[in-house]
Amino acid sequence: MTPNPRIPNFDLHGAFPFGSHDDAQGAPTFSTFTLADHAFEYVGLALTRAEFAGYVDGYDFGKIPPSYIVFHHTAIPSTKAARFPSGAVWDDHEDGLNEAQIKAKRLAQLAAIRDFYIHQYGWSAGPHLFCDDTYIYLMTPMANIGIHAAEGNSTRINGKLAYSIGIECVGYYEKVVWPLELQRNVGFAVATLQRKLKTFELRAGGKWKDLGAHCLYNKPSCPGAAITPDFYVKVCQDAATQLDATGQVKALSVHPKLLGAWQLSGGVWLKDRLTPGLPTAPAFVGKDGMLYEAFERSVARLKADGGVDWLLLNEVAVLSTPVT
Repeated sequence: MTPNPRIPNFDLHGAFPFGSHDDAQGAPTFSTFTLADHAFEYVGLALTRAEFAGYVDGYDFGKIPPSYIVFHHTAIPSTKAARFPSGAVWDDHEDGLNEAQIKAKRLAQLAAIRDFYIHQYGWSAGPHLFCDDTYIYLMTPMANIGIHAAEGNSTRINGKLAYSIGIECVGYYEKVVWPLELQRNVGFAVATLQRKLKTFELRAGGKWKDLGAHCLYNKPSCPGAAITPDFYVKVCQDAATQLDATGQVKALSVHPKLLGAWQLSGGVWLKDRLTPGLPTAPAFVGKDGMLYEAFERSVARLKADGGVDWLLLNEVAVLSTPVT
């Protein structure tokens, strides 16, 4: 494919090495339309968690809503935190860009992926959601059967149609798990859908039920060896515990041991200075035994001497034990 001039460095040659044209096959109740017969229906939105909650709340899933989840990883494009040995990198070439410019760039990349599906595979749909460290992206309408996992796209159970929501997690997760911000977005998206639909549970369900992955159907290397059923179930269950009665993320407090450093940093806002923002998850102990807490724009780490380091979001240690 010729690179999009708006995103000249985003070359999708070799993209989706753990997906293929045959992901449109094998679903007994779904035949792939040619593009001449059925246009690719594309949403093309990048939503924050709060925006996604509002979108789902008002969304009409139709008479037959989706009833299970299928997780994927893109591999190509990969990310800086989860690199594939070759190919496009989703969050590369963003130094010096502001938030609006990064959002526009990534939406252009999402559109390039849609075009890849159209021109390389001849698909009339794709996965429903893409998630990265910042946004939940809408590709295929969630009331439609998508194309992403062969027989995992849809089936019939006791004569009734059942179809999945396909979620692409941007990055390559053979050796590393989803970074913390990606965990939050994926978990929130699934927990929000479960609360709205009540057609699946937040548990490992195997084929055509509850939470599952591409490897259950036709691609054993997707969503990556690091993304086990225990892992993705816990991510979704943890996210569900953070939702309040309205479906929004509960207000969280700064851990007492980090409060002083957070206040000195400017906290939520300080004129002409980048500040951590509000906490986005409870404090936790990393594998290194240190106390961490993630905020909107940074991660606090309590040092042995009582000082606090402020880290980039993708530098956070793997979560192990929440603390109170």
